[in-house]
Amino acid sequence: TGNTLSVDGAGQHGTNGGRNGDVYVDVYVKDSNIFMRDGMNLIIDEVISPITASIGGKHDTITPWGEVTLSIPPETKTGKMLRIKGNGVKYSNGNQCGDLFVRIIVGSLINLNNEQKKILEHLASSLSYDNIQDVKEFNKMKKEYMIKNKGKMK
Repeated sequence: TGNTLSVDGAGQHGTNGGRNGDVYVDVYVKDSNIFMRDGMNLIIDEVISPITASIGGKHDTITPWGEVTLSIPPETKTGKMLRIKGNGVKYSNGNQCGDLFVRIIVGSLINLNNEQKKILEHLASSLSYDNIQDVKEFNKMKKEYMIKNKGKMK
């Protein structure tokens, strides 16, 4: 975006037998509603299921050059960035390409039927705070806040 390309001799004919002029093309890249650009790299948000986020698995995503399958590592949190090398913006020399970064968003389960709810309730009853990322640290921060602000809260 904002680059100017020139093509020598591709412009209007020169006067009195002079050489042809040059053509200048200003290049502006239209924004995408899917990809965000950061220099030569691209970023895409991808929503995955909480099951895949917990135990890992495969997930299909798109690139500017087609679809690819990502390997999602176990215990993936919202905000984790996965890198797909060479799937970003092509350099003007055509020999290199930026990277595509996939920002993970862990989705919520919705529209569950009764059987699915029972399975999740059974799973939930077998879990403790040790099974939930960041809960111990967050609860510690809350406790410290409560001690620090005792009597100040209304």
